[in-house]
Amino acid sequence: RSRTVGHLACVHPAQVFRLTGNESGAPGPVKGFAPLAWFGLPRRRHCARTLAAMGRAFYWLVAALVIGGVAGAPIRALLPAYMEGQVKAAPSFTSLLLAIQLGVGGIFALAGGSLSDRLSRRTIVLLGVPSAIPGALLFATHDPVYLVPMAVVWGVLTGFQASGGQSFLMSAVEPSKTGTATAVFFLTTTMSGAIGAWVGGVAADAFGYDVVAAGGAVLALIGVATAARFLPDLGSDKSRSGSASHASGGMDYLTV
Repeated sequence: RSRTVGHLACVHPAQVFRLTGNESGAPGPVKGFAPLAWFGLPRRRHCARTLAAMGRAFYWLVAALVIGGVAGAPIRALLPAYMEGQVKAAPSFTSLLLAIQLGVGGIFALAGGSLSDRLSRRTIVLLGVPSAIPGALLFATHDPVYLVPMAVVWGVLTGFQASGGQSFLMSAVEPSKTGTATAVFFLTTTMSGAIGAWVGGVAADAFGYDVVAAGGAVLALIGVATAARFLPDLGSDKSRSGSASHASGGMDYLTV
């Protein structure tokens, strides 16, 4: 059991002895328990092999979505302040815009997943990465006639980004590496959002909302260019239904 736990957690089995009371792993009283003993020490070679085995397709996906995440994070973080301070809109209207974006995003995440299965995962990723552009356009007008449609388009693209990124991830890595890849994906995209929100707030104080919006749009275009240049076309489940090597197809493209 200790070997299984050690393998899954990138931990050498010998590091679990403090929980069992002896180095052999045999049951025994808990002696010398320390918080680090629960997690153990990283088994560096195993972790390095695991990360390397995920392939370049996965890492280029992460790079494109990190760029898109940094671009889009200030939009959601600063939109309430912008609507209150610049547009003079009621909180209910700001909440409506965010609700529209979230609701439409959920619907089109489902649509994007279906299109990924039928058409191309790469195409859906390319449609989702520039989601910061319609979000940035929200800072370019004060007119509700334009704000609501921009929130709808923003939601459509964020839905494609979510489903396209996840479906591409599952095709780009081996099934045995999916858990680690998902963790890396979540960590990097979450950190990019945190960094983007903070930098956007500092930039808005120093230069104004227009500069933040323009910078987000430019970063989103860089993310699209990165994805278009480096992401391989992994096809779809439909196009690859006759292939026996479904899980390793993404890495084969990148090792040429």
